[in-house]
Amino acid sequence: MSESKTTNVNMFGWGSFMPALTLIFITLKLTGTIDWSWWWVLAPIWVPITVIGIIAIGIVCFALTASFIADIAAKQQMEMRKRVFRKKVAELKDKENQV
Repeated sequence: MSESKTTNVNMFGWGSFMPALTLIFITLKLTGTIDWSWWWVLAPIWVPITVIGIIAIGIVCFALTASFIADIAAKQQMEMRKRVFRKKVAELKDKENQV
């Protein structure tokens, strides 16, 4: 029988790089080699999460805006159809009154 091979696909290809980088930064901070703020030491954890969050918020805002614009366009189209309908009804009434 053939063995099935599985591949691990990670977002941005950073699946093992970012945790390793975080561990390296923590080690350097704890040994006193670097004098960075803990915010920057832990940046490999929070920066990608923040970027993904900002992208998600952008997508949601875009979707809501597109939905709002589509709703406005549908309302305008409905109003236009109502005006055309009223005009046709008025024309038919005028023809009916002339006869």
